[in-house]
Amino acid sequence: THAGYNNTVGSDVVFIGEECGLYNTTGDDLTFIGEDAGYNNTTASDNTFIGSTAGRTNTTGYRNCFVGSEAGYDNRDGHHNTALGDSAGIDNSTGDYNSYIGAGAGAGSEYSSFVTFVGAYAGYDNNRTNNSTQAWYNTYVGSFCGYTNREGNYNTGVGAYADFSGDNTAYRNTFVGADISIEDNDACAFGYYAWAQANGCTSFGNYIYTNGTRAIAFGYDADARYNRGMAFGANA
Repeated sequence: THAGYNNTVGSDVVFIGEECGLYNTTGDDLTFIGEDAGYNNTTASDNTFIGSTAGRTNTTGYRNCFVGSEAGYDNRDGHHNTALGDSAGIDNSTGDYNSYIGAGAGAGSEYSSFVTFVGAYAGYDNNRTNNSTQAWYNTYVGSFCGYTNREGNYNTGVGAYADFSGDNTAYRNTFVGADISIEDNDACAFGYYAWAQANGCTSFGNYIYTNGTRAIAFGYDADARYNRGMAFGANA
């Protein structure tokens, strides 16, 4: 009912679902499927919104693909975004060139751009504080990976539950492995349950712990707790 009701000269459009594409007037090359999908789209073109209320708030954002219930719901004029999954990228409004794949992936991200979150609730709290210049250029791959980051930039994380342990503004960290914990900036952690809790520290190995500034720990269950300290070898 009322799908594409206000469409005037928009061409190559497909609207299927109650009130989907309701306010589109001149937008071209659109595919909206689901109740209220693309509801507010007016002049934007080249969008695909599939799912109940997917891309509902979009007005002028273009070249977006939102698939899933409430996926990309709040997108207003953001462009070149991809959100796949229930509530994926739900809060994005003006961010561009983002990819949210998985249920709730990047759900809190509103203004950040150039982020990639893959996995259920990956990057969930990214940009939750709605700072327009923070939480950009982050990549998190894995369920709940990077879940708690809110303002940090340039982070790369891979692994289920690989996340930050209290500092939601941390930046320039690289971590790979399940259940990793990052606390500060410019840290690197690789391995299962590898912890890097200080600025510029490096942890490499399973069950490893580094808590000294610029300290390095390498080996199974290695522990480097002092600034610029080093621990090499199993149980070091």
